[in-house]
Amino acid sequence: MDSIDKESKLKEIKQNLIRFASKTFKEMKELEIRSLNISNSNAILENNDIGIFRIHFGENDINEIDEEEVDSKKQSITIKNKKKPFLSSPAITMARNLRELLLNIDKLPDQQSFTMNPIKFTIIESYVQFLLNKLKSSSTKEAFVEELRCNNDNFLEIGLPPNNENLKDNFEITSEVNLLKMEESSFERSKEEIIRVLVAQLISIYDNVLQEYIKAEINRRNGFRNYLNFLKIYKKIEIFCNIYKIRLKGQTIKNQTNTKIVDYSEQKIKLTTLTITLRAAKRIDRLLSLSNKNFLIVDIFPNLDVAFFKSSSINVSAYECWLKIIEMGEIISEEQGYEIYQQKKKEENSLRENILKQVYESAGYESVEYESAEYYYIDEESPRYYPDNDNPDNEESPRYYADNEESILPMDES
Repeated sequence: MDSIDKESKLKEIKQNLIRFASKTFKEMKELEIRSLNISNSNAILENNDIGIFRIHFGENDINEIDEEEVDSKKQSITIKNKKKPFLSSPAITMARNLRELLLNIDKLPDQQSFTMNPIKFTIIESYVQFLLNKLKSSSTKEAFVEELRCNNDNFLEIGLPPNNENLKDNFEITSEVNLLKMEESSFERSKEEIIRVLVAQLISIYDNVLQEYIKAEINRRNGFRNYLNFLKIYKKIEIFCNIYKIRLKGQTIKNQTNTKIVDYSEQKIKLTTLTITLRAAKRIDRLLSLSNKNFLIVDIFPNLDVAFFKSSSINVSAYECWLKIIEMGEIISEEQGYEIYQQKKKEENSLRENILKQVYESAGYESVEYESAEYYYIDEESPRYYPDNDNPDNEESPRYYADNEESILPMDES
């Protein structure tokens, strides 16, 4: 930074400090505060009515005020720390809705072919509750299908044929002026014909609106399937990367899958992209396992998309807690979630190891020395601890939270 830039920066800082001081001075006058002494840990104020008042801040940025403390006659108060929730309210709501869906999933048609009518519902959550209520009130699959038939204006069929008719912007109709110039004998007939043509154009536009929504819905559902196919091929590459014709005693087999993918894709798939994609794919796979691979669990709700599973704001422990809400209808602790995650990770590693063993055995390598402890796999979602780098901001830590307030669910625009 040269001297001119530095001088400009200092000037900007001073201006901001002046604005802060001016604003604080104004608010002090309004609150009748005679003096204010504030630091990183506490503040001491002197007010005309209550005298000297001390406030002790918590260590976190997120604090809450105990109203009972404020109402008391104490001359000091401590603003208590508020622990950041490991699962957001939208995530819990989604999990509970998926729980209801899982309990009633057998009532859905085998080939799910409907979705929300965006003209009928302006808020997705309203549609979700409407759908769940219909599912819960239906005793059988046939009864629910009948509900769909009776309420067909609330739903769109996914299998509707595409509308190939293109709207012509320059379609010709008689102008209003020319209509009025017509003889009375032809006026009414021409008027009705013009209105009929305009209504036909209106219907064409309306159909296009619905078709665009259906296309977007199909893309949303295909997204889940594409991510699972990505995971399937990734695991296949992983096996090939860990096959060796000859292995020396003591030689370790490390997972080179990520390096191979990045290199052979010519950097089209970068390591960061690969990590995020695998995170989402594995999480989608875990959710599908609760429904015995029934895709209806991810297809039904329009506000559940791949972005939710890619989010880093839900760590590995929280995601296990989220799944437990869907599976059992209860919220477990973050610590219990982490224990489940570790157990699932061991099972996954054991499964991969057994698959590799079977490959060798099928090729007649039964006598090959196989030291399972020397097979290492990189788990892209695994919380790691580095003895020489105790970094609480490590994104892979089970206690890590993203700094940004990223949305983990699409927000409804009403």
